[in-house]
Amino acid sequence: MQKIKVGVIGCGMVANSYLNTLQKFAHVEFGACADLMQERAEQVAAEYGFQRACSVDELLAGDDSDLVLNLTIPAVHCEVNLAILESGKHVYSEKPLGIKLEEAQQVLAKAKEKGLRVGCAPDTFLAGAQQQCRQLVESGAIGRPVAAFGAVSGHGPDAYHANPHFFYEEGAGPMLDQGVYVITALLPLFGRVKTVSARAQIGVTDRTVLTEQRFGEKIEIKTPTHLVCALECEEGGMANLMISWEIWASKLPNMEIYGTEGTMRLPHWNNYQSDFDLFTKEEGGGDWQNIETDRPYVGGSYRGLGMADMAAAIIADRPHRASGERANHVLDIMEGLVRSAREDKPIEMTTPYDRPELFAENVQEGEIDHLL
Repeated sequence: MQKIKVGVIGCGMVANSYLNTLQKFAHVEFGACADLMQERAEQVAAEYGFQRACSVDELLAGDDSDLVLNLTIPAVHCEVNLAILESGKHVYSEKPLGIKLEEAQQVLAKAKEKGLRVGCAPDTFLAGAQQQCRQLVESGAIGRPVAAFGAVSGHGPDAYHANPHFFYEEGAGPMLDQGVYVITALLPLFGRVKTVSARAQIGVTDRTVLTEQRFGEKIEIKTPTHLVCALECEEGGMANLMISWEIWASKLPNMEIYGTEGTMRLPHWNNYQSDFDLFTKEEGGGDWQNIETDRPYVGGSYRGLGMADMAAAIIADRPHRASGERANHVLDIMEGLVRSAREDKPIEMTTPYDRPELFAENVQEGEIDHLL
């Protein structure tokens, strides 16, 4: 079997999630890994069987990585993505593709120039239950989709992240860190977004780090922490999103789709849960049904599934699903929402979006349908 050699730049905690998933696929093998902390790269190399741990420059100059996973901090995603492409390697980036739309478009332009591919997280829309939800919506299970609601309702990373400061910088905040998942889950169901509007505020201005390493340090807030958003889709549906790090507790649904014949409560937008709820209108009323999917990639974590799909698509010369173009449209929406709130006007989207293909129904755990 032809294999794609995967390299990694950035060997922090999230790398384990990706590598645990990627090692399940026979068409993926590990090449080189790099990190600013050499000992961390060496630890990852030893644990997952990489051919070598090295510097970033050495990884880019070498021939033991065809596709490179970029797990650096958001502020340097664009710079690192461009360097990977310049070295002649495909890139799969942690979200976002860039912290500004112009950065993401630079990356896509460089990939086109070099004849290379760009992929980008999140890939939770490929989870089994999310795939089945889309299949049911497309088959008319809730009639014509007319509206949706999605919520990020938390209080930010102050209490759980060792270094939460960068989450509150421009280009981060709840929108780019977590709103990205809600919007990514929405797009396969509703299609391209054409116009967005939002109101935003910074609620709690006096935030401190609550984790041990930097306990008590003040956090400067430079981006909105509570946004109320409206999205108008090209095919006619509308969505309301509340994206907030100002909420201690909530019983709001994570995401629901409302159709002419029923309602669907989707799985959480940032995990791989196996079930969801469906309400179907019937004469004299209706009832909720809990559906447990029989599709693969549910339970636990499958972060990196989009990269496994991308590697298979490279081998098979087919489009990959977690594409840079999809991530570019998501970034256009997020940037547009923040800009709408700042400028007090609706913002029109300028980027294209095409729904990726559903996984084939006969796909089993550890398989990608490009290679079946």
